[in-house]
Amino acid sequence: MNERNETAGARTTSNDPLQRSSGTAGGMAGENRDTGMGGMPGTTMGDTGNSGDTMGKAVGDKIDDMSERLGETRTTVTEKSRESLDAGKEKLGGGMSSAADMIRDRTGETSGLPHEAGTKLAETMDKTATYLHEHSSEEIWSDVESYVREHPTQALVGAVLAGWVMARVLR
Repeated sequence: MNERNETAGARTTSNDPLQRSSGTAGGMAGENRDTGMGGMPGTTMGDTGNSGDTMGKAVGDKIDDMSERLGETRTTVTEKSRESLDAGKEKLGGGMSSAADMIRDRTGETSGLPHEAGTKLAETMDKTATYLHEHSSEEIWSDVESYVREHPTQALVGAVLAGWVMARVLR
């Protein structure tokens, strides 16, 4: 171990890693000691000069750059999601119109309850298809949210039934 102690207030050097990392090396307050942090002999931890400012600016610039790229990525993902949602909405509306026409064709020649039920179902499907074609995805989502807030029980029952139907169809 290389230690050299001189009178109080003089410089002390040591190879002890604990002493170097503390920044004070066990000396008195106000003493100028070598911290072993790669600076010039006689510098203290607080005496970093411009290197800390430069590093802080570099880190800040990097964070700003990454934040800007994240914002651009979020915008791109949002736009692509909206386009996909609108395309799916249009496809669903077209499919509902086709299904309504098919139900009308099959129940058009019947009478009584099957005819009435088929006609009512086809009308509801046409109204839904028209609604999907005429409204944006944001408007539809807003309407769904307000319905769920106003009728939570019916929304829950509808979600459970829709899940059950999807499970049966996908089996």
